[in-house]
Amino acid sequence: MQNNYDPVASFYDPLSRLVFGRKLIQAQVAFLKCISPGSAVLIAGGGTGWILEEITRIHQSGLTIVYVELSANMLKKSAERNTGGNSVRFVESSIQDFNSATKFDVIITSFLFDNFSAETGAFVFAHLNKMLKNNGQWLYADFNTEKNSIIWKTLLLKSMYFFFRLFFEIEGVNPLDAQALFVKYNFLLQGKKNFYAGFIESLVYQKS
Repeated sequence: MQNNYDPVASFYDPLSRLVFGRKLIQAQVAFLKCISPGSAVLIAGGGTGWILEEITRIHQSGLTIVYVELSANMLKKSAERNTGGNSVRFVESSIQDFNSATKFDVIITSFLFDNFSAETGAFVFAHLNKMLKNNGQWLYADFNTEKNSIIWKTLLLKSMYFFFRLFFEIEGVNPLDAQALFVKYNFLLQGKKNFYAGFIESLVYQKS
């Protein structure tokens, strides 16, 4: 199944730290404090779920979280996390197939869009946008795919795509320009932080 990380669920986090140290973690937690008390939060493609414990450090209770993850093994690990008094619903699904009648105050996508082709990524972006309330916040962390990136960043990104396409059948070939989509859908940039010499970026947008 495409974009399913079941085979690496048991060692995914150590593998990422082997390459990037704690930079992936730092990028994902950079703007968690922007989540307001009592928010309804959608986490799309949350991996092993460690981010739930980071959110709980800030909000011990009061949040309503929907956690969508395609990998059953990743979801199992996520369900074992400490979520305090927050309400968390775990959903085993691709984000393309997930729908919610209730809109969210916050959407979190961490290294989600690098799994998709540009076409699928654009569909996923529009799909998520429909589920975000007006004035809601989108916490986005991913690899910097600017075409004018220096050579080592381009080579590293291509190597990563080759590895994941080889073993996990991810769609990603030509990375999505997510920032262009945020502009297209009239999002306002509220904050930005760069990591790993700019190869990793964390941004928070507000839907206008």
